[in-house]
Amino acid sequence: MKRSGGSGHAYDTFFFEQLLILYDSVGQWTRQTDIFSKKMLLIPMHSSNHWSLCVVILKSKCIIYYDSLGGTSLPYMDIILQYLAYEMNQTKHKELFLSEWRKVNAKNIPQQNNFSDCGVFLCSYAECLTRNVSFDFTSNDIPQIRARMLQEILTSQLSSRLLPLDSRKAGSQRRIPPKPISSLKQKKTAVSRAKVAEPTKDSVTDLRDVFLHVAASFHQVDRRFPQGRANAQCTAISTFWIAIMAQSTESVSQNLLDTILIDGDRYYVECKSRNDVQVDQLHVEDLCTRFTVFNRLVNIDQYHRSMW
Repeated sequence: MKRSGGSGHAYDTFFFEQLLILYDSVGQWTRQTDIFSKKMLLIPMHSSNHWSLCVVILKSKCIIYYDSLGGTSLPYMDIILQYLAYEMNQTKHKELFLSEWRKVNAKNIPQQNNFSDCGVFLCSYAECLTRNVSFDFTSNDIPQIRARMLQEILTSQLSSRLLPLDSRKAGSQRRIPPKPISSLKQKKTAVSRAKVAEPTKDSVTDLRDVFLHVAASFHQVDRRFPQGRANAQCTAISTFWIAIMAQSTESVSQNLLDTILIDGDRYYVECKSRNDVQVDQLHVEDLCTRFTVFNRLVNIDQYHRSMW
């Protein structure tokens, strides 16, 4: 999906995980980008099977942490500050005075009421912030937001607004307070025992032949993938999946998803080999821009630029 240069920078989803391990593993990720010339830095964070978002407002010297489960994370913000200080020293040869910065845990923001929507909330927070609009969505809107995000990926075209107009109540700010953890656990248990309903027509509007209950017969940690790359091919397989969905008229099936995993893994190996990538996870800039899908050449050069 092509985006303009803009005044913000979004980090890779693997960035913070690698930063926790070793700074040197991410030191080159922004060498082609002057992060200190940006107004906003978006840093997705993954910890204990939960996604959250850290946002750096450079002009205001402020770091804000957004968590859809209401958590706080001053230690993570301290790590980001240390990273910024090191980057300032390495790229600008200047000192970043940590005492001048504020660390804020965002409050009164939309909250999830289950254990599976954190990634969608992260993306929604980020989109609202970059569009400079208020958080006018709730957990009730997540199914529509998921469908919109999928459609944007499949069509490589951004929507002009976050939600359909008829999904909003004019003049109101809808907020649903998070449910207690105990009730969430009870709800999760009840859902796991319930029969999964077939998708309705409304749930897949304009997305023909996409049924989310179809699954591959194996997954990324299957033993057919060597241990060194098992569960590390996400970026490559996702890219390959988008290319296949753009080229194929075949209905989504288990066989098609198996093909995506197998050929996507081959694409992962090719990207590492051709670009001499030494780490397991691929950065978006490590992707090969030309490859073959169903005997047709695909060029993704226009899709793997920075987020803005």
